Amino acid sequence: MSMTDQRKKSQAALLLASSASYREIAEQVGVSTGTLRTWRRQPEFAAAVEEVRQIMRAGGRTGPELHAAVSEVLDRLTPPVRPPGTVSVSIPAGASPARKRRLVARALARAMVDGGQV
Repeated sequence: MSMTDQRKKSQAALLLASSASYREIAEQVGVSTGTLRTWRRQPEFAAAVEEVRQIMRAGGRTGPELHAAVSEVLDRLTPPVRPPGTVSVSIPAGASPARKRRLVARALARAMVDGGQV
């Protein structure tokens, strides 16, 4: 998922926590209502929405404190950025040694083409 998509997801979580409608959120964020429903079914997204909702309802925080608390929750929706030169490979359980080698070789080749180096 691109950074733009991650920002949209964080923005949607914040708007869902504030009880906006799916249609309003979809229009404001720039995604379909189907995408919102898909995200809502993801456990980490649903948990983030609920946690933000609780933070907003709790009150007793200054603007900067509220912003920091909400940002901390929403940051968990964004995967960490890999350092330059790293390659990730998904290898299914039970893959044969030959398939593992092919998957690693393919990921390295893709990284070299995309980034010019590994």
